[in-house]
Amino acid sequence: MLQITPSANQHISRAKTFAPQSQQTINNTIQHNADPQINSNNVVNFRGLFHTNQTLKAKKELIQVAKMMFDRNLTAGTGGNISCKCGDKILISGTKTCLGTLTPKDISVVDKTGKLISGPQPSSELPVHMAAYAQRDDIGAVIHSHSPYIRVYAVANQPLAEDILPECTKNFGTIPCEPYHFPGSDELASETTKHLKNNNVVIMGNHGLLAAGKDLMQAFKFTDAAEQLAQVSYLVNHSNLPKNSFTPEQVAKIRGQNK
Repeated sequence: MLQITPSANQHISRAKTFAPQSQQTINNTIQHNADPQINSNNVVNFRGLFHTNQTLKAKKELIQVAKMMFDRNLTAGTGGNISCKCGDKILISGTKTCLGTLTPKDISVVDKTGKLISGPQPSSELPVHMAAYAQRDDIGAVIHSHSPYIRVYAVANQPLAEDILPECTKNFGTIPCEPYHFPGSDELASETTKHLKNNNVVIMGNHGLLAAGKDLMQAFKFTDAAEQLAQVSYLVNHSNLPKNSFTPEQVAKIRGQNK
């Protein structure tokens, strides 16, 4: 647990066929000057790249969640990255992109081995995302964030072991902290993602947070909730206020509830 200091008291399947009007929708979605063409197999073609309806829909959702992350201060600048499964492929934010201004052209498409199919160079954290998907079959999306209070624990290399908020106790339990490994390294990928076998989130020492969910929205909710837990935990531990943690019986009941 973080040490309390007096000075800290101051810090309180294929998609459905396109509708007739979807030509303009596609133009708006891909934000590209060239008009995409739709063939009989429901595939959009522009600049020699092929995008199924399913891919376009997944890119749109990935952009939406990325912007939500940026707006919620879960990342800043070009920090953080986000990915999701799309059929037999994986979509991931490109390298050095800002999640707050992400566009379809900023999204990389890779196969299940991590080989680039289309788009820009993938995020340097692609190995972490690929390793995360290999941990559990139910993982459909992965988010790596740089939120401020989580990073306090990351810099302290401390797990977040607080049973004080029911939704966090249910979904996380103790959030483990993997010691620092160089960003983008194979060691970071293998050592960090091993925690996802039994956890939905893991703190990356001196770095940030890795969250995995069945889809993008669940991964986002885990990311957002973990940051709130870190903030509440830090503030209550660095204040003169009493802290009421759940009893073991309460923890068992919370974790036994249906989701």
